[in-house]
Amino acid sequence: MNFTLGLPNGSMQQPVFDLLARIGLDIRPSGRSGQVAIGGLELFSQAVLMRPQDIPLALLQGKIDSAICGLDCIVETELAEKVAANTKIKRLQELDLSRNTRQSMRVILFGRPDSPPLTQDISISSEYPAITQKHYPNTQISFSHGSTEIKVAMKQFDYGVGVAETGSSLRDNGLQVAEEIMVSPTMFVANKCLPEFIALGDLIAGALEAESHQLIKMNIDPQQKEDVLEVLPALRAPTIGILADQSCAVETIVPKKQTTDLLIRLRTLGATDIVVQNVNAIVG
Repeated sequence: MNFTLGLPNGSMQQPVFDLLARIGLDIRPSGRSGQVAIGGLELFSQAVLMRPQDIPLALLQGKIDSAICGLDCIVETELAEKVAANTKIKRLQELDLSRNTRQSMRVILFGRPDSPPLTQDISISSEYPAITQKHYPNTQISFSHGSTEIKVAMKQFDYGVGVAETGSSLRDNGLQVAEEIMVSPTMFVANKCLPEFIALGDLIAGALEAESHQLIKMNIDPQQKEDVLEVLPALRAPTIGILADQSCAVETIVPKKQTTDLLIRLRTLGATDIVVQNVNAIVG
């Protein structure tokens, strides 16, 4: 198929590459051209690395067909371009993925302890001028290319608007959150809702969910089956097979945080040949 996948460069590049590798994709950038070789997936003929802020417009223009980028970039582009509701980018899957954590970024308004009240005539340096204008329509807004915290800390502007993950940059500059404007998860998006795109989005989200789960396999005597099943968690129901000696083979997916206590309980109930495995993806 002649589809093109857009991938973010910069701080999100490696987290996205690592995530795609979990579902068997081999992503290899080609020098500084932005072109990316993508192995293990015939759905896309090519992939391209782009600034996350440029991905939504490329989708709207049909230059790429699907992509991974932050919701903040999508909303900013749609507001700036005044996109009609029927042409908006299709949000296929929300991913709990950011630069350093497994949580969504936040678009925030931040200021100094001595910044003037928001009810006064204030100035804002914003990395998201369209979003900022929507939330603060009667405010003086200047576009910021970055390092917004420094501009606010040195009193060049009263407030700043940018993204925060842990808040460490704000604390380092003596700043504080004034308001949270929006939560911005990473999104798998497309300019059309093809079944193949939807399925790929489910698989990528499944790779994230799998990080917090493990597969447990064991053998149990039929007489202990009901006792084991009573304590055994599962996404839906455990898988049970009958072995040649009429014992039962059982396997199930469990949260990692429950694994140790569960293994101890299973051993006390007589389970044998227990195997614990990490999984690459969980797709319902």
